Amino acid sequence: MRTLSFNFKFNGFVGEGRCGITIGTNAQRYVIVCSQKRYDHGTSVTNALEIIATDLANAVISNRVVTKDARGDVSILEGLRTSWKSVGTAARGLTLRSLYSEELALWIEHYPANTGMFSGERFTQVVFDEAGNPSWLAGKNTEKAIAAYGADIIKKAIAFSKEDIK
Repeated sequence: MRTLSFNFKFNGFVGEGRCGITIGTNAQRYVIVCSQKRYDHGTSVTNALEIIATDLANAVISNRVVTKDARGDVSILEGLRTSWKSVGTAARGLTLRSLYSEELALWIEHYPANTGMFSGERFTQVVFDEAGNPSWLAGKNTEKAIAAYGADIIKKAIAFSKEDIK
């Protein structure tokens, strides 16, 4: 699986927030892991996932993703841009439903070890309804997340989150 990890800034509830984004792709769809930053005290990824998803889609489509600190295959962004644009064109505009479509991408929330309420790594798939409201499925530890989503994407998300040292 090809992957790309980069830091991403978003408009949180109390100013600018930041998270780690790791995107992987395989034959079926994209897997987008949104990682909570250990030392970011703005809006959490849990509370801002809809905002992050929308801001990320807008940044990808308009080619405004800052990748100066990126690790991996930057060409993944072009594929994701093309996919989101084609879905948006077919739907006469990128709608929340197409943005959050599980056929196009799986959205995974990630809390690194000792961040949030858990001592270990925590990965939770997030599904969105037609209005863009999120629901969280049962969280998974690293071993179960690797089995469910693939070793490459999970290991890259963990490695990139470890670079988040103040």
